Amino acid sequence: MSNAARFGDCLTHRINLSSEPSAFAFKFGLIVSGNCDLARRQQIRRGSDKASIRVLGVVVSDNCSQDDTASVANEIGAGRITYIRPDQVLSMPDHWEFALGHARGRFVTCLCDDDALAPEALGRVSSLLDESASQLVVLNSGVYYGQNWIDTTTRNVAVFAPYSGVVRECDSAETLRRTYASCRVIFDAPRMLNSFCHHETLKRVRNAAGRIFMMCADYSFLSLILTAIPTWLYIDEPLHLQGVFAEGIGSASVYNRGEPLREFVREFDDDKVLRRVPLQAPVVSNYIAETLLMCRERLPAQLGSYEIDWAQYFINCWGDILRHETNGVNVASDKEEFYRVVAEQPAAVQAAVGKVVGTANRPLVRRSIRKLINSSSLLANFESRVRPRNDGGKNTPLTVTGAAAGFDNILECARQLPALARRSAAA
Repeated sequence: MSNAARFGDCLTHRINLSSEPSAFAFKFGLIVSGNCDLARRQQIRRGSDKASIRVLGVVVSDNCSQDDTASVANEIGAGRITYIRPDQVLSMPDHWEFALGHARGRFVTCLCDDDALAPEALGRVSSLLDESASQLVVLNSGVYYGQNWIDTTTRNVAVFAPYSGVVRECDSAETLRRTYASCRVIFDAPRMLNSFCHHETLKRVRNAAGRIFMMCADYSFLSLILTAIPTWLYIDEPLHLQGVFAEGIGSASVYNRGEPLREFVREFDDDKVLRRVPLQAPVVSNYIAETLLMCRERLPAQLGSYEIDWAQYFINCWGDILRHETNGVNVASDKEEFYRVVAEQPAAVQAAVGKVVGTANRPLVRRSIRKLINSSSLLANFESRVRPRNDGGKNTPLTVTGAAAGFDNILECARQLPALARRSAAA
């Protein structure tokens, strides 16, 4: 399925675009961003009469695609969609900034072109906001591996981390400490793609920091917005699906630094995008660390006390490098740089990294690789989602195949949430 088909069908299957405005309609501003390929018009139209939730303030931001995005957005929007397009192709963070500047609604969220929301997500969030004074509500995210994903063994598969089904109030300072210390991919934290954020608060933080979205836009949003919001609410039930597709930037950064990631870097028009971190390896932990340091520069008074755990940073980067090597990437220069830079670090960092990684003169063997995975929060997280262990324990992620559950794409999977996860967990 094309990105645009996902965008269009995601939009129409949960929003009644033909209804009259209501008080609820003004609550949310929905930003749909990406380079869309609007190919399957019938699929885009399908389901537009099924939803009961009405949303006013849908913005479709088209990052200079070469198709008929505008006409299709107007066609399915029935006057409810604002279509915008920059004058030139923007880097992903700049495009998100551009789109955010056009957002409406008291609360704002962003739907990436390879993600999907459960039909009841907006209703659940709306009810929670009516019951609380929260400025930030975050959804538990499942992961959906698309039909074109590189690893054929995980295509059309959804993975859900264990969840409680309750709403938790989370401390922002603790979330920031965890994010900076772990320096890795985090699913149960506020990222713009799984968050509904108070618009005026977002504007104030944007004015103070100059912008919200930087290199890893999810993590700059997390870092900056939590400086203004003491606590946030987490709906610990899968109401959002994060899509993993061959064309995804995040997917490529984790798996094999493929062309989507290379294009992402080229769009910055900068010979050196990694200026603050010790390593230059194009791996996800490195980009996240760079983003966190960029945020700290923007708001030093609020973020200056949060420190990256540099030993964990090196361990995570090494894990990323090994994963890329496993997936066919030549990482010889990355390994050479890694050993050289680690040798320049303080003794405590060298010792902590050496216990897991070893030294340049002692190559990794299978046991050492397992030790690395167990010690790396990023790799343990990734491995548990892609290759869940069948240990029967309560912390074992739930894997659902489309063949077993009757879905063939991310939209069909999202339509079954959260009941799909409940049924599968009970089976």
